Amino acid sequence: MDVKKALIIVDMINDFVHPDGSLYVKGSRSIISYIKKNIDNFHDENKPIFYAIDSHWKNDEELNLFPPHAIKGSWGGNIVNELKPEIKDIVITKRRYPAFFGTDLDIYLHEMNVKEVNIVGVVTHICIFYTAIFAKLLGYNVNVLIKGIYDFDTNLHELSLSQLREVWGVSIVE
Repeated sequence: MDVKKALIIVDMINDFVHPDGSLYVKGSRSIISYIKKNIDNFHDENKPIFYAIDSHWKNDEELNLFPPHAIKGSWGGNIVNELKPEIKDIVITKRRYPAFFGTDLDIYLHEMNVKEVNIVGVVTHICIFYTAIFAKLLGYNVNVLIKGIYDFDTNLHELSLSQLREVWGVSIVE
């Protein structure tokens, strides 16, 4: 039996991926074409795609840790043009690092009988890391697609991948 898979695209929004974004991750645009290929493959195979995006209100606690970003309704909080979702794709807004925390993502995945998730996006040591851990804790098989993730800190990127692989049993897919 074919295990039902889903693609989770994390935080590919203007504030992180566009050079004019408030928390632009320099170099993050390099993963757009790889993510787009995965989107096309998942669409061709009629497999579900989820966009998990930061969405904060102006007084959100997270804005005490980072400069204002991904403000609900702002240009910066929009998914980058190159990866715009199709009507059948599902956009999940999140206020914290993990795509599962305080969202309906797990409910959607269970209703679709998804057992395995492929994760791409930014930033490896923050939202990718915590999304992958939550997915494991919820019982999913988790693949982090290395060509589809990016981090502004190489050391934390490598440490996070090592932790995901060695401690959590996440597959780091080349």
